Amino acid sequence: MRHLIVIVMLLVLALVCGALLAVPVYKLLHALVDIQLHKLVPQVISITGLLLLLAWLGHQKRLDRATLGYPARPGATVTRQVLTGFFAGTMIIAVLATALVLLGIHQVETDLEFNLAAGVSITLRAMFTGVMVGLIEETLYRGALLGALLARMPPLHAIVVGSVIYSAAHFLKFSEAPTGLDITWTSGLLMLPSAFYRFSDPAILDALLSLLAFGVLLSLVRWKSGAIYLCIGVHAGVVTAMKIVNKTTDYVPHNTLAFMVNRYDHMLGYLALLWLISCILLYYQYTRADRGMDG
Repeated sequence: MRHLIVIVMLLVLALVCGALLAVPVYKLLHALVDIQLHKLVPQVISITGLLLLLAWLGHQKRLDRATLGYPARPGATVTRQVLTGFFAGTMIIAVLATALVLLGIHQVETDLEFNLAAGVSITLRAMFTGVMVGLIEETLYRGALLGALLARMPPLHAIVVGSVIYSAAHFLKFSEAPTGLDITWTSGLLMLPSAFYRFSDPAILDALLSLLAFGVLLSLVRWKSGAIYLCIGVHAGVVTAMKIVNKTTDYVPHNTLAFMVNRYDHMLGYLALLWLISCILLYYQYTRADRGMDG
């Protein structure tokens, strides 16, 4: 319990310090590129959280490659695991997208025309986004965070706690600063309280549970495989496939099964939750001979 309290305190500290640090980072970057403060704050908070977790692991003498999910393995093995995970991730979304189309919740874009150059461009951009998200988020959530939790509590508890934090983090939404408002060193901190407004909306429940299930799946993969290489691949594949699906299909408004998807993105929801729970059970069944959950 004491270690869980420490983790929570580190996350709160990351929110506060990240919000404060976002302003000087914004002023530095804004002189070079066009960037908005409300989009930068979550990234700075994530980096701050990662650094604080690394510092705590170092203090606990747990800062090593294995704890962070990057154990030394042959390059061919790492590549194979990432590619295997990427394929699995794309298949997870392919099955979900197919179900959405067959159920009439989504439809293939009526004006979709096949264009090789456009198709390659969409795919490459989706893959770049997927790889970056997979690498960054897995290093933070299934690497440093889950590694810290696994070092101090039973695997089942660590997986649940880490997945709850991962899911909840996706619903922090920073509002855009009003036009003409001067950005001061406290601007990021003043934006922080309103970032939690989505948690008062019951409509996020299905998406929250879907992301929780996805977090559990990735955490289970990390625990069973002893590394985050597969996790990076799965996460990258899921994000890549979702980007492509969003470009090639449209949500069908007012369909009778609209309750199966979230009203914000029309993809996550109870159907995705059921599918991800099935994936968890299938993966656990496949790997349960490796070790017991009472580890």
